[in-house]
Amino acid sequence: TRLNLEMAMTKEMQEIALRLRPHAVCIVPEKRQEGTTEGGLDVAGQLDWAIEFTKPLLEKKIEVSFFIDPDVHQIAAVSKTGAPFIELHTGRYSEAFGTEEEEKVFQELKGGALFAQNFGLKVNAGHGLNYQNVHRMHEIPNLVELNIGHSIISRAVFVGLEQAIKEMKTLYLINVVLLLVLLVVLGLLFCDLRRVSVVELVKILFITIILFIVSFVFEKVGRKRGMLISGGEVNTERAAITVLDEF
Repeated sequence: TRLNLEMAMTKEMQEIALRLRPHAVCIVPEKRQEGTTEGGLDVAGQLDWAIEFTKPLLEKKIEVSFFIDPDVHQIAAVSKTGAPFIELHTGRYSEAFGTEEEEKVFQELKGGALFAQNFGLKVNAGHGLNYQNVHRMHEIPNLVELNIGHSIISRAVFVGLEQAIKEMKTLYLINVVLLLVLLVVLGLLFCDLRRVSVVELVKILFITIILFIVSFVFEKVGRKRGMLISGGEVNTERAAITVLDEF
């Protein structure tokens, strides 16, 4: 188990981090009026302080990440601080999911990740991700970590934490299987079938069918358990919030 301390970029929080020496810190914007973080930190607008703030943390071998929007100016600014990580704010993607804006916002997120990787930054992502929208994160290459707390804990109210985590992992497996199916199909399309024996071709087709069946079964099970829910069906996260509000 490792401690990742999410904190404001203040002198007080810097002193606490240096005293506790967690494995990692994620620097986020913080307002007293917020129930949760509403956007990325403006690193570019306070770059000198960001550099000064980061240096002693790195000297204590604490991993530093900045929670920012997928904006090229903010990403470039973080690259100057010495921090090895950024966490991209996925809030806009989460809000746009299932709407006409989804693709545009997702491509901005993906472009930001690729831009950051060109600077040598490692990329995490998080905020608003849940069992319905997380699957598209597979389309962004080389993401190190997804920070998904609220949705998993909300689901855990009903099924327990262990099961909630397993269900989230299952969503990743579904996408991996579908990717394997796609690769096999593409291989069949582009290979020289004249040089493939009948036995080998049957084996390839058999593997493809098995992978497709596995992905189909996982999706059906996922929908039955409430993992892949959309439209007017039950939203476990919102239901959990309602339950917790009763207390």
